[in-house]
Formats: sequence, structure tokens, C-alpha cells
Amino acid sequence: MSIILGPSLKPVVLGQDYFEKIKTKKRKKYYFVVVADSEKGPRVNQYKNESEFHKGREPMERFFLQNCIYFSPREERKLKAAISLYGVDETWTLVASSESQRVEWLLNLQRLRPSLPFSFVCDVVITKLEFASELEYTPLRTGEHCRFCFESTAVCIQRLGETRPFIHFAFDCIRAVAHPAEYDFVILDLGRHSEFGLSKLWLTLDSVEMAMTLNKMLIDAFQQCRSGVLHPRQHLDPASNYYSADPCGSQAPASPEADRRVSSRRQRASEADDYVPINPVLREEHT
Repeated sequence: MSIILGPSLKPVVLGQDYFEKIKTKKRKKYYFVVVADSEKGPRVNQYKNESEFHKGREPMERFFLQNCIYFSPREERKLKAAISLYGVDETWTLVASSESQRVEWLLNLQRLRPSLPFSFVCDVVITKLEFASELEYTPLRTGEHCRFCFESTAVCIQRLGETRPFIHFAFDCIRAVAHPAEYDFVILDLGRHSEFGLSKLWLTLDSVEMAMTLNKMLIDAFQQCRSGVLHPRQHLDPASNYYSADPCGSQAPASPEADRRVSSRRQRASEADDYVPINPVLREEHT
């Protein structure tokens, strides 16, 4: 159900309560108010405490829901009954005191923001890049904090503060995905049809649980797109958290020159001291 406010209607408070807000791994309790407002737009206001709100003081911070690209419940070992809201340039993670409080607020957010541009979003840091051939230019930079977003048949990477993604690649460009247990990163193995050619991306997330979630979301997307999108030869090894769209390497090289370039790159990778394979399956895939 959507809430429609006429131009003459005053802001309506849909919910108000205390939440713990996670910021730079610190937790502090604030008072939050969900407001439906036709003039300034629906938003979540943050106050120091309840009395500040009832006295009519200005909120400390505002999260405008028209800028929200995704929100979802979040359940982790250290975060129980949490909600994550992803804006264009910031992420709010709020921890509720109970599951019923979280459900109530998620329903209010859904009423005010019934449609979202992405089906899944998470914060990532690009920690390492490997390319099979030298590129004159790539918009990706190691150490950059970005958003990893799911569309219907593709994934994209969006910078904080920007309204449009700057990298797109379809699911059929992803050859494999790996997540080593108890680590907070995921490795994407991209095929030659991606704009970077044969390459690997190391994406570090803010927790082990989020890395596991991203890994599962990618595997689920592979399986949902099996007919007509992914390569027909697929393999899943749950013990190693490794999924390959083409485990036997059955795709033919684009050209003899590309084949030599890829072989040379694989040899250098296998001889490098800092190359640590995720598991034997992944090692065999790239040597």
C-alpha cells in the first residue's frame, strides 16, 4: 500500500522509537522518526533523544527515502534485528530492540518506498584486481568503496555519491565465484566477454556474514538464469563455497593471440609468490 499525501497535508509520523545506529563499527542509541511528507519527501529523522523530537528541535541527520536505492533486514552474529538502508551517498544500519519493532519499521519503509531500483545491494571495497591482458584504462581502482548492486539479469558497481552505476556486466560474464569460509571477501572470476576481458575482482565486505550473503546471492542468480543465460556446463561445490559456470574450461579461446596472452598470464599468476588459491578446484581452473 502506498501513502499519497496532498500538497496541503502536514507531515505524518508513521513510527518513532529508539534504535542503535552502527557507524564506523561503533554503536550508539538515538531516537528515530519515520515521516511521510509530501513537501520535503518521506524521510527518517534522527534525534539525540525523544525529548528533542517532542520539543520540535531540528533532527541531527535526515535520510531521504527518495534517495534510497535499497533497504533490507540484516541478521548477523553481532547484529540482531537490524535494518540496513542504502542511500546514494551513505548507509544507515539500525539495530532494533526486538523483531516486532524491526518488522513494523520495515513495513513503514515499504509503504513509503514501495519500489526500489535494485533487488540487492551491499557495500564493498575493491581490494585487488587481476587482468589477463594489460588495459589502457579501467574505471576500477583498488581501495575504492563502492556499491555492488543486483539488477534483473546483471550486476553493477556504483560509486558512493553517484546516482548511476559506472560498471555493468551480465551474469553470463561471471565464470566463477568463490568465498573462503570465515573470511570477509568474495572473488569474482570474469570471462573474456566482460569489458575487462579475463579478470578477477576481490571484493571485501564489512563482515563475514555479508560475504556469505553475497556469495549465496550470486549462486542463486546463476541458478535462476540457467536457461538461456548461463553456459550449460555448471558446477557447484558447497564444501569449498566455489561455483563455476564453466568448470572444465570448455569455452574456446577468442583467437590464437588471446590464447597465448591468457596462457602467459596464468603462468605468471601460478609463479607469483602472493598468489594464494582459494581451494584446489580454483587453482586447477587458473593453472
